[in-house]
Amino acid sequence: MSISLVILAAGAGSRFGGAKHLAEVGPQGESLFQYSVRDACMAGFDHIVVVVSAGEDTSEIRKRCESACPGVAIDFVEQSLASAIESDEFDELLAARKKPWGTAHALLCCADALKKPFVVINADDYYGASSFGKLGKYLLNQQAQSGQVEHGVSQAVMPGYLLSNTLSDNGG
Repeated sequence: MSISLVILAAGAGSRFGGAKHLAEVGPQGESLFQYSVRDACMAGFDHIVVVVSAGEDTSEIRKRCESACPGVAIDFVEQSLASAIESDEFDELLAARKKPWGTAHALLCCADALKKPFVVINADDYYGASSFGKLGKYLLNQQAQSGQVEHGVSQAVMPGYLLSNTLSDNGG
């Protein structure tokens, strides 16, 4: 039994002023997604799929994933304007578009890399070990009960958070 963690890290960080997913926030220079990788691995996740911008150097992300969870399987998927969408009608839209298509498109780009149940996170958010523990337990239990998750059968689960617990002391 196996579960994957999808990390959405293709954002340009234009308002932040750079690669927000690599921002060092921990005492040893850890980024938020490193804490998530560590927490997910402790909860039983054994595969990581990182969605990055087309042409992005993935060496730093790989190094950080491996430091947070040595030996974990890591795949990188590029999100570009044209990836994962095949349609003659799309060419006109593509010519006018300058930015990636967003979260749904990022997940569509992952289709070939995901063969097992998965959890999706943003690289620049912190979710906490208990969230990964509960999600991992749920997904592993679902696999154990059904033998394998049936192809074509959709099940979804999402942790909820009290808004007051997600805001800083300085407000929204």
